[in-house]
Amino acid sequence: FWGCYWFYYERAHIGLSNAAALEKKMAVIEAERLASAPSLDDASIWKMSRNPVFVDAGRTTFDTTCASCHTDKLTGAIGPNLVDHLWIHGGRPTEIYHTVQTGVLVKGMPAWGPVLGNKKISEVVAYVLSYHKEGEPIVVQKEWVPRPPQP
Repeated sequence: FWGCYWFYYERAHIGLSNAAALEKKMAVIEAERLASAPSLDDASIWKMSRNPVFVDAGRTTFDTTCASCHTDKLTGAIGPNLVDHLWIHGGRPTEIYHTVQTGVLVKGMPAWGPVLGNKKISEVVAYVLSYHKEGEPIVVQKEWVPRPPQP
């Protein structure tokens, strides 16, 4: 047993080290704490965007519900680019959350609140914000025109 354990963890480095296992567990605990917060504000959503548990869950939801309009790289197609500094309905985390939750029907964005629920919307917003840095410039566009389809 000792020889297999030594080879698995120390020699081949297949298993997680104690530090990596602790870091992973702390991320899960922090994610649970953030998810159970009574209210969302910009600071808590920024913390979610730095938590790998939230970001991974948000990536999964984004890929299944949002990528058809915003692409899997978040660069936009039918929907706007989500990785630049230009925002149509505000770029603060709570504004992004509100846009995803209530949608913008006149521009073709459905209200995802009834479909996804608050937790999944938080995860998606955290995933989008993981491509940004807190305090970066936010430029609000008055109008946005989808780019033409590319062959």
